[in-house]
Amino acid sequence: MSGFFSLDGPFYKYGSLVADIMILSVAWIVCSIPLVTAGASTAAIYFVATRRIANREGYILRDFWAAFKANFKRATILWIIMVALGLLLINNIIFFFGMSGTMASIMLPIEICLLIELVLISFYVFPITARFDMNVKTTLKTAFYMANRHLPTSLTIAVLFAALILAILFMSEILILAAPGLFAWLSSYMLIRIFKKYRPEMDKDPIQELAEIEAALEAGKDTLDEFQKLEFNRIEAGEAREEYYRGRELESGDADANEEIFDQSLTEEAIINIEDELTAEPTDICETGQAELSAGGASPAEPEGAD
Repeated sequence: MSGFFSLDGPFYKYGSLVADIMILSVAWIVCSIPLVTAGASTAAIYFVATRRIANREGYILRDFWAAFKANFKRATILWIIMVALGLLLINNIIFFFGMSGTMASIMLPIEICLLIELVLISFYVFPITARFDMNVKTTLKTAFYMANRHLPTSLTIAVLFAALILAILFMSEILILAAPGLFAWLSSYMLIRIFKKYRPEMDKDPIQELAEIEAALEAGKDTLDEFQKLEFNRIEAGEAREEYYRGRELESGDADANEEIFDQSLTEEAIINIEDELTAEPTDICETGQAELSAGGASPAEPEGAD
């Protein structure tokens, strides 16, 4: 029984979840009272909910307020656009519903389909605003694409939204204190899976992210070592190349330089010859001397009086 009420037990876990949902709901209601700020409140509640689902630690109210301020301008513009389009479509539906004839029978289904499409898009507009850095136009285009590309998820979110509305209307109005947070929390489970298909690195596990950073640093260290080796080899090659060209310049320089090189080569040749003579055998020296005399046209003198 003690494990049930411990900090790691289910009572504390689900109790904290219910408390977070209630806090988010109250924060959304309070910040949406001016009505024009409802878009920024919706973006803020989705920012907190999606991060909590990904086990990103933080403070509920502080994160909500930070997201509210950061997304206020874009979310407010998007809210005004969505509300204006919704009111226009509702007005057209009421208008064509009261008419009879061919025009009404054609336009009424079109206006209803457009309103349903707008509702599906609205489920994505503010979560995208909360988690992606996009301008208003790109946000609307992305929301339209995701709402239709992932139509089963969009319809599931719509059913969840309708169920909460019906629960508030027919069960108890007190549920409105929990409905905004509950809807954002449940729909975030579905939305975050869609978002990760387009941005896999979103809300990674902190431990996994730290391991990837350490692996990247280790790979960077190996790359740095390889770069230092290549740089050292490049410097050595450069020094050898400079030495080679310095010798070529010296060989093709003025007469004094050429004479100096010539004298140096002669001196080195003389030293080599002397070393060869010192290390040669006596018979080799005699044979060398006889070969030099024969080349000069003279022969060794014989002693006088020889037989």
